[in-house]
Amino acid sequence: MIRPCRVPPALLAGVAAGAAVGAVAALSLTGIGIRRPVSHPDPAHSIDDAWQRVEALRAAEAGEVHPAGHTALLTPLESPPGTPTVVLMHGLTMTPDQFGWIGTVIRDAGYRVLLPLMPEHGRTDGSSEALADVCAEDLTEWADSTIDIASGFGGPVWVMGLSAGGLMASWCARVRPEVTRVAAIAPFTAPAGYPWAAVRIAARLEGKLPTTMHYWDDELKTEATLSPYGYSGFPIRGGSAYMRISEALYDRRLAQQPNLQHATLVLNDCDDAVSDARARELFRSCFYDTPAAYEEITLPASLAWEHDFIDPWLDPRPNPRAVLEVLLGALGIEGPRATQAIEGYQP
Repeated sequence: MIRPCRVPPALLAGVAAGAAVGAVAALSLTGIGIRRPVSHPDPAHSIDDAWQRVEALRAAEAGEVHPAGHTALLTPLESPPGTPTVVLMHGLTMTPDQFGWIGTVIRDAGYRVLLPLMPEHGRTDGSSEALADVCAEDLTEWADSTIDIASGFGGPVWVMGLSAGGLMASWCARVRPEVTRVAAIAPFTAPAGYPWAAVRIAARLEGKLPTTMHYWDDELKTEATLSPYGYSGFPIRGGSAYMRISEALYDRRLAQQPNLQHATLVLNDCDDAVSDARARELFRSCFYDTPAAYEEITLPASLAWEHDFIDPWLDPRPNPRAVLEVLLGALGIEGPRATQAIEGYQP
């Protein structure tokens, strides 16, 4: 079983090397020097427009992305006006198929499901080197384009994400008024075992950190991957883009959009990849003092679920129906149809 390192040595080395670049590191604790990303909405004007944008994304991905890793849109047999569109955001180095089986169940429960591919993920050559050039603006542009598509279907938009996807789901819920529900699962707000000062340095040195690779398993290196379409690791420089998003959310300077109705944070006591304390602090700072109903769910260590517990490639794999009950419950997808969809799932 592949488990993420608790404190990746490469990341510590990367932060240390980056800190030597210049005086930017000295500003890391003063609140000076951070470049805050900005949302630029351009919502789809109609269902046809939304579909055309999905097809354009898939066309742009053709040849560069594994077929199973493409952006996907799942539509229920019936989708009356007002049907929510559920956006499922995958984790760092993974692809939309990480959430694919869950998306199918949510579709069968009567919801439209959008599974977007993060920038520079799922490449057919299996190389994650391109992640080194991903910046926070690339991520917020991707998040905007995703919500732009989802909003074109006319109903409310619900967003769920795991790890890096959980962080980006939180970003969407904070800045986009189309989003009415968010569920962040073990959001990658900071890696476990790091002082916050190091994370803030990484955020400020985005684009200046080395391209040193952090592998999910330091011994297996390029062989350390769960998904047949995922990457075995990521460049430290690319990881800093997510820390800049985390910093922007944490400093509370982003105006809270007024339509969020429910915010759920899912933490995992068996998770050694992300900082639970940091995730809880950031999520509360974003959503606790808002009109939205706020909920925290903690998965007990007795479950022994991995950080990427939704992955269908885990061995041993957590009970799929138990995973579905947690995730659908976090989004508030309940009732007989949801129960039937869960019970009908066949691994």
